[in-house]
Formats: sequence, structure tokens, C-alpha cells
Amino acid sequence: MKKSFILILLLLPLFFYSFILPRPTRVISTPGSAVDSSINLLAVYGEYIFGRQGCIRCHVLVENTVPGKISLDGLGGKYTNDWHYMHLNEPSMMVPDSRMPSYELLSKRDISFQKLIQLYQQNSGDLVTDSSAIRRQLSDSMQNIINKFYLPDSKKEALATKEIMPLIYWLQQIKPSPAKKISDSIRIESANRQYANKLYLWKKWMNDHKSEFYQTANSRQKKILEKGARLFQRYCTTCHNKQAQGLIGPNLTDVYWLNGNRIEDLANTIRFGHNAMPAWELVLSPEDISQLIAYIRSLKGSNPANAKVPQGVILSD
Repeated sequence: MKKSFILILLLLPLFFYSFILPRPTRVISTPGSAVDSSINLLAVYGEYIFGRQGCIRCHVLVENTVPGKISLDGLGGKYTNDWHYMHLNEPSMMVPDSRMPSYELLSKRDISFQKLIQLYQQNSGDLVTDSSAIRRQLSDSMQNIINKFYLPDSKKEALATKEIMPLIYWLQQIKPSPAKKISDSIRIESANRQYANKLYLWKKWMNDHKSEFYQTANSRQKKILEKGARLFQRYCTTCHNKQAQGLIGPNLTDVYWLNGNRIEDLANTIRFGHNAMPAWELVLSPEDISQLIAYIRSLKGSNPANAKVPQGVILSD
């Protein structure tokens, strides 16, 4: 009897606190009311498009060990978003002799929100009953990638809901594998030696106005201008239009220039690129660049139709 009484005395405080003190409540979030921030919706959807379009038939994502396939290992950050946009729409304009088909349809096809939710559920294991959080994350992510384009604002707005955007975003996330980092370091060492020699030659040409490069760039010979015109049509019309009247890039036929109009200015812009314009130094030879400059300089005052509004400052020859 005494033991029972002692036990009751020990238990009384527990009963007291259980009724008097507030009980901690467990917060149960409504499924779908929050989005797992570790899941990047644009990357998930971009990878889905890459698979859906069958891109893996021609590409590998690691150092290339498969004959006939092109490796995308380390592609992320190698080119601008605009370059990828133009490449997906007209591959041969950015990569001459490319056998890749055009994916212009991705610039016209809207992102499937239903598919996006399905992909999110597959990756997170959560059941989405409220899609508003996913819509907000998608909108914020899309705005971030849109801001990194140099396309006209009207064009960017038109692409804000299209499937090409998440694909470009996903391509920009492809980091180099360990094997590629090693092979790249070997190639870079060799390329640096070759490039140092090429820089020496460029400096020599730029400092000598009697050099063959300058003579060609200043030429008005029909044969040189024809070669320059072919190079322009092959490499430059995507951004500057067929008559150099401007499109994404500036009009090249007026007296306004963004980066200078001297031969060395034009050579540096073509070699190293600027903003959305890619660098062409590894694609075009010095002879090609000099012929291209000769053609561009010959276009002054050609006044093509639908010319883009002037950009830059007025510069005389």
C-alpha cells in the first residue's frame, strides 16, 4: 500500500504538467505548398528536352570515346546563351558544315507546365497539390536566364515561356569531368605555346601598315571583296543580317561604330568577340579576317533597306 502511494505521488506532477503546460504542435505543411529549392526546375526540364529530342544519338556527356559522336563534356559556360540560341535555330551559321538539324521548333513550343510538375514529383517524391510555388520558382529562374541574353527585349519576352530556354540553361550547367580537366590541361599547355607564336605574328602585322594583312584589309580588289562577302554570308548574317543592315548585332553600313572602325579595331572585334558576338579567332585564319574586314569596309554608305538604328559613335575613316 505504501509503495502504491509513493508511486502515485511521483506520477502526479507528470499528470499536472500534461494538462497545464501547452503541448508542442507539429507543423504539417500542405503537400505542394513549398518547393524543394535543391531541385532546379529549368535544369530538370532542359534535361528532359535533351532526352526527348534524341540528342544523345549524336552526343555524349563525357570525354568522347564513341566514334562519330560529339562530346558535350565541359560545355557549360563555353559559349554565351545567345550563341546557343542561334546554334539551336540555325546550326550551320554557328558551326560551318554542321550536320545537326535545326531545333527552331523549340523556340515556338511552350513549356508544358503539366510535364514540369510531373518531373518535379519524380525528382522530389512530393505530391504537388498547389502549383503556385512551382510557378513562382519557374518565373524567377526564367527571369534570371532571360537577363543574361543580349537579344532585343521583345525577342526575350517572346522566348520567356518557350522550351528552348530550359534546354539552353541545362547545356550551360554541363561541367567538365575529371578526365576532361586532365586532357584539357595538356591541350591548353600546347595551345598556349602555339597561341604565343600567333600573338607575336598578330602584333607584327598590326604594327606594320605595309604588311600583307593590312594590304588585304585595305584592298578594294574584286576578288578579295568577293571572298570577304562569302565569309560574311557564312559567318556573320545571323547577327548582322544579309546586307549587314543589323539584326542582333549593329548595322555595319553606317558611320556609327561601337568598338572602333580602324583595321586593328575590326580585327580585334572579330578575333575576340564582344558581348553576344562570339570570338572567331580559332575559326577564321588571318587571311580570312583581312578579307572580311575589306568587305565590311566596302559596305559604308550602301544604305540597305530596313537598316537598324545607329549604335555607337560617329567615326570617320
